[in-house]
Amino acid sequence: MGDIERYEGAWSRDGKLLAYCNGSDGFVAKSDGSESRRLVTIKNSAFIFNPVWSPDGTHLRFDVEDLLGAPPFLWEVSTDGTGLHRLLSGWNSPPNWECCGNWTSDGKYFVFRSRSQIWALPRKKGLLDPEPKPVQLTFSPLSLATPLPSADGKKLFVVGRTFRGELVRYDLKAGQFVPYLGGISAEFVAFSKDGQWAAYVSYPEGSVWRSKTDGSERLQLTYPLAKAGFPRWSPDGTKIVFYETFPDKPARIYEVPREGGSPRQLMPGNPDAQVDPHWSPDGNRIVFGGYAGDPASSIRILDLATHQISKLPGSEGMFSPSWSPDGRYISALSADMKRLLLFDFQTRISASLGMW
Repeated sequence: MGDIERYEGAWSRDGKLLAYCNGSDGFVAKSDGSESRRLVTIKNSAFIFNPVWSPDGTHLRFDVEDLLGAPPFLWEVSTDGTGLHRLLSGWNSPPNWECCGNWTSDGKYFVFRSRSQIWALPRKKGLLDPEPKPVQLTFSPLSLATPLPSADGKKLFVVGRTFRGELVRYDLKAGQFVPYLGGISAEFVAFSKDGQWAAYVSYPEGSVWRSKTDGSERLQLTYPLAKAGFPRWSPDGTKIVFYETFPDKPARIYEVPREGGSPRQLMPGNPDAQVDPHWSPDGNRIVFGGYAGDPASSIRILDLATHQISKLPGSEGMFSPSWSPDGRYISALSADMKRLLLFDFQTRISASLGMW
């Protein structure tokens, strides 16, 4: 294959051409690796994978995934580099992991994954025909992976999985991890300041729950369409903030009372991603960041009394903020996680500290 650097390659049906991906670029070359040419470039923080040739060899379909956390989409382009477009735009609202497609052997259907199930998209017969609509093939309780059509085109082979975690704690006396709260399937555990309450996110559903630290008085606080992350208790233990990630819009921060009720979006008018909220020690402000690795991310502070948002100086590209217990400092990580930003509220100076 010469000196081609690549991942995720696919041969054309006649074996004369090879499509392959390299980051956000898609290429086509001859079967021996010669005459490689860039076919498509997807801009913004995205990369291309899983190229699939059309039955007649005139088009390529592939997955595009956003590195900032948005789900993948299916795209198509002609093998001459024209006609680049997203498939099924507006079909699934919100979009939900439309990816991982293959053509059936007779070329009549493009089977793919969406909402953890398998769908079939009929091939368009002609230019004047209406756009076909996907048909759901499976209604499984399992999360299904990439479908593989059989050689005769009558069956699909697919792997089904059930995701589960186990919540554990480290027992210092025993020197090992032991199940916590019965070993429930959860993540992002946080404790109230008085040590009486725990909040966590169920996995893989992504709902926020709270309970006493012994597991009693368990209550589900959210029933989201999106997944929640990093619940944090207010200093007085009466409220919890968290963020939800959405497939088609930036993450948003919400607040919910400990006793339940409708979660309240704290910054509905702010267009930027809102991730990883932390309370100030006095409970009057919330510091938050953006997505890890996003150069547009910065560390911001919401004043709960005035609803004003301010940005920490020198925090561009930083994420994962945390307030010191005495309220004097805020720390945050650089995009490559090699630097630590430390902002001092007394001196109003940000210091960048190398970690390795």
